[in-house]
Amino acid sequence: MKFYFDGCSWTWGGGLSENGYSLEDRWSTLVCKHFGAEEFNISSSGATNETIMRHFFTGQTINERQNRQKWKVPDMTFDLKDFDFFFIQFTMHIRREFYDSRASAWRRYKYHDYELPGARWAKRHIEFFQHYSTEIHTKYQDQVFEEINHTAITSHLKCLNKPYFLGHLGQAFGRCEYDYDFRNTPIDLMPCCHPSKEGNKQIAKTVIDIVEKRLL
Repeated sequence: MKFYFDGCSWTWGGGLSENGYSLEDRWSTLVCKHFGAEEFNISSSGATNETIMRHFFTGQTINERQNRQKWKVPDMTFDLKDFDFFFIQFTMHIRREFYDSRASAWRRYKYHDYELPGARWAKRHIEFFQHYSTEIHTKYQDQVFEEINHTAITSHLKCLNKPYFLGHLGQAFGRCEYDYDFRNTPIDLMPCCHPSKEGNKQIAKTVIDIVEKRLL
């Protein structure tokens, strides 16, 4: 079996290496070990819901720009039909992705990131972010985007007759059904607010219970 994982740092294993652990301790790897499955994990720190959707529907991770090289997903292509189970972890609505034509790369932005100390953004990007954050973005827009993303992925997986696990990190607007709420389910966290080794075990146990029922 081969399992597909995509999400943000909570599925990538954010903070584990920096706190003396290993990516072998992340919940996705623990789930794969339990089922004897091959792990295909293209999650990355700071990923947006647009990033997750782009990966899924284009079948590739190409031309992605990351602030830290170790966070970058390698360029690759893949076919959804090659996977036996899908794990999709939607992330916070405050993140957006856009294509920087001058850099020929996809870039990620979280509202007000440009105000952080040490932030390195071109003037044209800062002006765009300020306009988007204050003049364009609304909660209603977040709700519509969530419903589009949720419906598109679940409908496509049903057409492919592929089982899936769907989780979210952040606000969910009620009309979308998820298997797991990463943010509001009590688990052990590290100071960086990511799941610890024990927290990843807790997530894995819940996920395994759900997957076992769907693989019957």
